[in-house]
Amino acid sequence: MATPLAATSSVPLFTRSKLITRRNRQDAYFVNKILFTDEATFTRRGIFNRKNCHIWANQNPNANWVRHFQHEFKINIWCGIIGVSCGSFRTPSKIDWSGLSKLPSRKFSRFTRRSSFRRSC
Repeated sequence: MATPLAATSSVPLFTRSKLITRRNRQDAYFVNKILFTDEATFTRRGIFNRKNCHIWANQNPNANWVRHFQHEFKINIWCGIIGVSCGSFRTPSKIDWSGLSKLPSRKFSRFTRRSSFRRSC
């Protein structure tokens, strides 16, 4: 079951961390069963990750980005960590939580087979 963390989440982060700590005491492999994910889009303009793109200065003469190119390209990379396994996949576009099933199943099953998730469940 995928549970995205959102700023408007009904369960505060502190409560969620207490829940994870409690579950980890009951099952030493609990944290190894959590799939941590992130994705980023790489373009000719550079790396763009909506969650990490900030300019903190009110005025910054060096904060300029070229936004248009004659030939544009982009690649979306999804990464996951579960247990001691880490894997990355090239995806055709941004994926949402329901889009996890659209990842290449052969590669994804190989990734989860190597992970402690399969060994500890």
